[in-house]
Amino acid sequence: MSIDQAAKADVQARYDGMAAAELSGAGVFEPLTRAKRYFRGRKLAAALAMGRFPGGAELLEIGCSVGQFTIPLARHGYAVWGMDLSPASVEVARRRAEASGVSGVTFLSGDAEDLGQFPDGRFDGVMSLSTLRYVADLPRALAEIRRVLRPGGTAVMDFPNRWCPWFYLKPWLGSERHPCDHWFSAGAVKRLVEEAGLRGVRVQHLLFTPTVAPEPLLPLFAGADWIGERLPLLRRLAGIIMVAATKR
Repeated sequence: MSIDQAAKADVQARYDGMAAAELSGAGVFEPLTRAKRYFRGRKLAAALAMGRFPGGAELLEIGCSVGQFTIPLARHGYAVWGMDLSPASVEVARRRAEASGVSGVTFLSGDAEDLGQFPDGRFDGVMSLSTLRYVADLPRALAEIRRVLRPGGTAVMDFPNRWCPWFYLKPWLGSERHPCDHWFSAGAVKRLVEEAGLRGVRVQHLLFTPTVAPEPLLPLFAGADWIGERLPLLRRLAGIIMVAATKR
């Protein structure tokens, strides 16, 4: 087994294990705190604003996990295919969608580096949040994203900002770093996306608020986001780099 294959197996095993507890009724995949709800809401709102997807668009979400973004996307009226490397996570997402009465969403297992189950030009848009940072061969994944986009279709992706101080503080606060994680600069992300053949690259820095922010302090963190994201020098230290680009 190659190093890349071993890393991929580790990622799958990690998330299969987390989802297995929910499937067995022994636990919840991830408790949803107010800070996490705020964090995800901000990311989804930014992704939709940058994607400019038309109503009823057919979207592929790469790295759907247990449906944290897939289900809200379907509620926005999009036809969504949610794909994840972890079959157990996909099953949790499917059950959550059914329990929520959400239609217009299809879940399947798959690999970001090989979207061979989809033909060229299949989707109006591709979204991938909190996922591509764990992919071993990112250029290959980006090339596959471009391939499955229709001409004029848009991909929206996010990456952790290597210049954000929070990522360097986390280990000191007892937070485990994902073993397959990669951090990026905005320039590196833009270059990789352009090399994959996507054009009109737009970059946005957002979120200084961590998902572990204490609930009583969340209004202060939200205020810091509002200010920091609007100051040119400070926003370069934000936690998330979100990118949108088009297939022409």
